[in-house]
Amino acid sequence: MDFRATPLNVTTLLVIVLGAIAGWFLAKRRYESNLTLFFYLTVLVYANWSDRYVDSTLFAVGLVFALLLRFEFLNPPLTKLVMALEVCALVAINLSYLGQVFTF
Repeated sequence: MDFRATPLNVTTLLVIVLGAIAGWFLAKRRYESNLTLFFYLTVLVYANWSDRYVDSTLFAVGLVFALLLRFEFLNPPLTKLVMALEVCALVAINLSYLGQVFTF
């Protein structure tokens, strides 16, 4: 693993930290928080600003799950399923960015 402390890498790590905090909010069952939507907005702006990309399908699926959790009233088992899929999308985006920061 090689890490170079360039401004682009440090900014990517800040986006990863925001994703981890958003996942922590989901784990605490704070579905009314706009933090996950702010994370996806940040990822969209950051992906367009830098050369760091994220898979568009993964981004769209994660955003749809975040919107379902935030603005839809679901029964408890379906809410748990959507929350688990949303956390998986957050983790996949963060791992994608971690792979771009740390060269293996």
